[in-house]
Amino acid sequence: MWDIAVALCEWARGEHRERMRDAFYNGYARLRTLLQVQWSLLDLFVATQFATVVLWSSPSLRLIRNVLLNMSRGATETEKSC
Repeated sequence: MWDIAVALCEWARGEHRERMRDAFYNGYARLRTLLQVQWSLLDLFVATQFATVVLWSSPSLRLIRNVLLNMSRGATETEKSC
């Protein structure tokens, strides 16, 4: 399920989400058996993948924010702390 969640988290968004999800399922099911109980957990896996991306991004976002703030204040390289 994790591989499906990663793929769908990236490109199956917005108004066409359900159509993309169903098309993915149809193609995936041709190659691999997927129990309905597994498929019913897809939203949980997608939400977990999204949260993982956000959490992994948080330190980077904080770093970028600090660098931009320091640059806007005209700080030198040695004064920039992240």
